[in-house]
Amino acid sequence: MPTADERLAGVRAKIERAKQHVLNVDGAARAFLDSNPCEGGTKRDPDTRRVLHYLVRVKPAPVPLRLIVGDALHNLRSALDHLAWQLVEAGGGTPTRYTAYPIMETNTTPLLLGA
Repeated sequence: MPTADERLAGVRAKIERAKQHVLNVDGAARAFLDSNPCEGGTKRDPDTRRVLHYLVRVKPAPVPLRLIVGDALHNLRSALDHLAWQLVEAGGGTPTRYTAYPIMETNTTPLLLGA
């Protein structure tokens, strides 16, 4: 029977890979934010005379940044699936194709934990 460390090796590997992606996100996000991707404006509410702040323009994040974020999230999600699989096996069960960390109750209904 595998040890706990052996069972969790895949989970840890996915988390470590996600950490590498997060380091890459930091540099790409800084470059994006340094490009001043947002332009704001202000105006007064005619009824309350309060100053309102709003966004005039927001540039979309560059594709490489979006891909890095997606890869990091995918690795973290995959780590949860690996963990679910290992927990079933450690508990004496047999994982199935449905063994995964629950995110959605159905294809369209988000899972409400604790509901």
